[in-house]
Amino acid sequence: MDKRITRRQMFRMAGFGVFAATLAACQPKIVEVTKVVEKVVKETVEVSVEKVVKETVVVKEQVSVEKEVTRVVAATKAPPQQIELLLDCFRAAPSDPQVQLREGEKPVIGLGPFMDDYMLEHPNVKIEFYYKPVNAPEGWLEARMAAQDAPDWFYSHGEALWPHIHKGWALDITAWVKSPNPYMPGKRVWESYLREIGRASVLGPDGKTYGICLDGQGVLTFYNKSIFEELGLKEYRTWSEAMEVWKTIKDAGYVPFGGDLGGQCCYPHWSFGHAFNQFAYDTILQYDDSGDLFVISKELVQHTLKGDFDQWDEFVAMFRLFKEQAPYLPEGYRGEVDYRTMFRQGKVAMYMENNGFGVTYQRDPPPFDIGYMDYPVITAEQWPASKEKIVRIDGPWGNMQYFVTGYLKETAPEKLPVIKDLLMYISQPHIAGAVAAEGGMIPFVEGAPVAPNMEPWMRPYDRAVTWQSWASLSPTAYEAQRNLMAEYMYGTIDDGTLLEKAKKAWGEETQKLLDNNPDWADLSNLG
Repeated sequence: MDKRITRRQMFRMAGFGVFAATLAACQPKIVEVTKVVEKVVKETVEVSVEKVVKETVVVKEQVSVEKEVTRVVAATKAPPQQIELLLDCFRAAPSDPQVQLREGEKPVIGLGPFMDDYMLEHPNVKIEFYYKPVNAPEGWLEARMAAQDAPDWFYSHGEALWPHIHKGWALDITAWVKSPNPYMPGKRVWESYLREIGRASVLGPDGKTYGICLDGQGVLTFYNKSIFEELGLKEYRTWSEAMEVWKTIKDAGYVPFGGDLGGQCCYPHWSFGHAFNQFAYDTILQYDDSGDLFVISKELVQHTLKGDFDQWDEFVAMFRLFKEQAPYLPEGYRGEVDYRTMFRQGKVAMYMENNGFGVTYQRDPPPFDIGYMDYPVITAEQWPASKEKIVRIDGPWGNMQYFVTGYLKETAPEKLPVIKDLLMYISQPHIAGAVAAEGGMIPFVEGAPVAPNMEPWMRPYDRAVTWQSWASLSPTAYEAQRNLMAEYMYGTIDDGTLLEKAKKAWGEETQKLLDNNPDWADLSNLG
């Protein structure tokens, strides 16, 4: 076969090659580029990328097309920071699993299930309860603060904390409580849902808010309804009416009123608070410099030093009422008398009690129904300047009053947003109501359900007791007050001697506090 290529064939072959080359040149060039989006955001980011086509003319009829295909790797959700919280929830904590329950004792549920729910909703948060040692010394909190190993929030009372607030023990959370609470109906400002008495209790001497109070206790007079029905008696309102009722009960062979002047809680303390705040109704708040509705030891000392703590006429008038009541107390009231047992036995007709202890009667009821009354109103008959108001010991002595540990601002600031959110979370009405009901407390949250046995403590009154007794000054001052009550009620001293001894004891006790707190001598904060 003739293998020579003709000129025509050569041109045909050349033409085909040009065509093939031109065709190849017209095919898009695929360039794959991988781009990683480096910006980390809270939610998965969907990034859309438009195709970019570049057309470049190479020669005459040859066209080169490059097609760039961009493959996008979407930024994934960054794992949230793990937060571990150690919380002192006091009696709102569930029963300590390390402590064996007594026979017949029911375990406390408390905030346990609600904390579990919170952790389910926030998997990055781990919550553990801190169980304060039963026999923890008085300086326990101070030691924990010094060692910086305190729980992330702790239970306390303002009067115990305020002398140390300048040391940074508790965090200023004023901005928190003035922000909306997203968990509450209406999402209003957080503090607007809390009772005034609770808000005031965590208001520091500098006017800043240092804690959250979600429940509390009050004091009423418990009375045996069977005795009242037997003797045809009705609840009294005024002091004069109470005296008549007590006399009728005593004549029938019962002890009218339970109480003693021994070391147990709380007849001298509660009697002083209910009575004195009526006698000094117009003046007592002038000593509340912090505006927290509680007169504390520093305020008492400073106003004594200033010279305007002059309530001695009211003091003597109040002791006269105590002396009037003395014949209706149990025999031996100067020492300790087990009047609570006597009440259960039907021997004592009434006595003052707080709602926390009152829960014991729900669990183990006595053989009669219990009624509830306020402390009798002091009228002009006893004190010409009387405003005839109902006062009640009612305050933040519940199980849910928490302060955030102050040094966390420097050592673990990442915990603070979580703590704020958690405190807002447990402020929800159904949570505060359930925990308060279990502990026999009064919920301090708007809309929180109130247990039926707590209804008497929800009755209206005119003012909560601002200063309860000399116990607000110091334990030794309270002992001096009890001794004065015993001497006067037993008739061993008269008004003049009472006044002399009272002023001397008060001066000695305030000086002790001033010696231990020399900065209290600076009265510039009084204006």
